[in-house]
Amino acid sequence: MISLGPALNLIGWVALIAACGFYAFALAERRRDAGWMSAEYRIAVLEGQDCLVFHTADGTVRSELLVLERPSEPADGSLVYYREDKTGSWQLERPRSQVRFLYWTAAGLLVGFVLIRVLSVIANL
Repeated sequence: MISLGPALNLIGWVALIAACGFYAFALAERRRDAGWMSAEYRIAVLEGQDCLVFHTADGTVRSELLVLERPSEPADGSLVYYREDKTGSWQLERPRSQVRFLYWTAAGLLVGFVLIRVLSVIANL
């Protein structure tokens, strides 16, 4: 059991470093997710193309080419989700967030670090 002490110690520190990495990534992902905004939209034909038309938060009218097989008029309260950044990303589905998964992974690795430290102390007794 004494020979396992250094290996457990190394595994514990690796788990702690990984937990810090997952936590930092979760914070960055949370900040990125906060950039998504929503607006009601309508479908209009512009220059012979079906386009999605919506107003951004600053009042700008934005139109995007709509590439769907059968575009239909949106139901009341239908939202488009968009980002006001260089990419100009938009989507009709609510953006999925991985933040909760990343937080739980970081917490699990932190618990693993604590358990391994306890086992390391027990192994040295």
